[in-house]
Amino acid sequence: MPAVAYQRTNEWLEKRGWHTWRWETWNQWSHTRSDGYGFIDLTAIRHDFKGVWGVNACDDNGAVQEHVKKYVDGYDHPKKGRQPPNPHLPVWLSAGNRFSIFGWGKRSSDGRGSRKVWTLRVVEAYLVGAQVQFKEVTEEPIDVQHDQA
Repeated sequence: MPAVAYQRTNEWLEKRGWHTWRWETWNQWSHTRSDGYGFIDLTAIRHDFKGVWGVNACDDNGAVQEHVKKYVDGYDHPKKGRQPPNPHLPVWLSAGNRFSIFGWGKRSSDGRGSRKVWTLRVVEAYLVGAQVQFKEVTEEPIDVQHDQA
């Protein structure tokens, strides 16, 4: 997860009253990043929401669709070979929790040549039977302090 995506996601959630916790860790010996259950970068809780909101934060340069494909279809790992779809995601959702992928990108605010603003794209996971599916729920410009980054 890029640091900027995490910071923007964390700020976005906290502004809306969510309490967040970072799950992604760096293993200095194996030089790998680990997400909670293989898909969660951070979790969020709030007093008026049942369950836990798991969030994966990324850049929105195709990364959102790559994550969706990875979680639903599996992926080819360079050292471990073919990896299956994430087995924990359907369990997470069936337990009454929520999962979203937050993709951050800069887009023109009013068309070509206008000032670029950070835009959040949110793709939400849901269950159809035991099958995980995703749908886009929002694409909104976000006015954050570090708008110039």
